[in-house]
Order: sequence, then structure tokens, then C-alpha cells
Amino acid sequence: MMKLLAVCCIPVFAGFAVQTSAQEKQALKLVQTIPLPRVTGRLDHMGVDPEKKRLFVAAVANNTLEVVDLNDGKVLKVSAD
Repeated sequence: MMKLLAVCCIPVFAGFAVQTSAQEKQALKLVQTIPLPRVTGRLDHMGVDPEKKRLFVAAVANNTLEVVDLNDGKVLKVSAD
């Protein structure tokens, strides 16, 4: 009976140890803030091009698509509907 109890308790304690270490890692970190000067209202969708380091932001209230250069931290282009 003691062996069965030990076999059942070991995975439970191991599970707590794994969860604790996972919570210590920070998932996201703010590295820069890029202003969108002509954007008013809410943002809808975002997409990223990791190869060219660009962020695409859909500004719903403006009815525009903002293209942001992540290297320079500035807006490259604004496409209106």
C-alpha cells in the first residue's frame, strides 16, 4: 500500500515543481513603444512580417492599414480604404 501511495504522489509533486518554474519565465517583454500619430479610435487586427521586420496594424476608426517599420520604430505607410 505504501508503494502505491508513493508511486501516486511522486507525479503530483513533480507536476507542482514544473508549474512553479513555468510561472517564473516572462512570456512577453516590452522592448519599444511606437506612436501611431494619425490613428484615433480602436485597433482591430495586427500582423507581423518577421523577415522584413514590419508590423501591419488595422485601425478600424480611421479605416486604414498602418505599416510600421520595427527597426526604425516609425510608420512607413498608411493605406486608406
